Amino acid sequence: VVVVIAGIGVCVFLNAGGIIKRVVEQVGSEATKTKVTLSSVDLSIQSGEAALKGFRMGNPAGYQTPKAMSFGVVSVKIDPASVTKDVIVVKEVVIAKPEITYEIAASGTSNFDAIKKNVDDYAKSMGAGGGGASKESSEAKGGKKVIIENLYVRDGKIGVSAGFLKGKEMNAP
Repeated sequence: VVVVIAGIGVCVFLNAGGIIKRVVEQVGSEATKTKVTLSSVDLSIQSGEAALKGFRMGNPAGYQTPKAMSFGVVSVKIDPASVTKDVIVVKEVVIAKPEITYEIAASGTSNFDAIKKNVDDYAKSMGAGGGGASKESSEAKGGKKVIIENLYVRDGKIGVSAGFLKGKEMNAP
């Protein structure tokens, strides 16, 4: 039994990146009702570093631009020693090449309104309240605190579109 459990642990540890990739794509797609893809995940538990590469979220049905958002790389460096303490120290978060497209449909709602509604509905179907926790419940539970020392957003682009533009965007860095 110990050998089997150790074997499963080693297998999960060695395949953690692939497992995370599949979960992000499957749950992300189900929750947002869009196509979510992720090129790869790099994970080093010993050094406390992780990177999600090639994240892309499509748009919900009824929107014409090809995607709501994408990121070239999102990387995080955590102080591994802080994970077991009350305050988790995140040394650095880098978001490289984020591209966000805000699209307004003829109905007056945006793609992000639709995605938020889809995520709230998914959370409710999974037994969560959706829409975020109440202030009282989050304060009563206490929980760990997180300090982010450095946050970098590099080479980003934002776009807007509307139904009458038929999928075309106006972009700005």
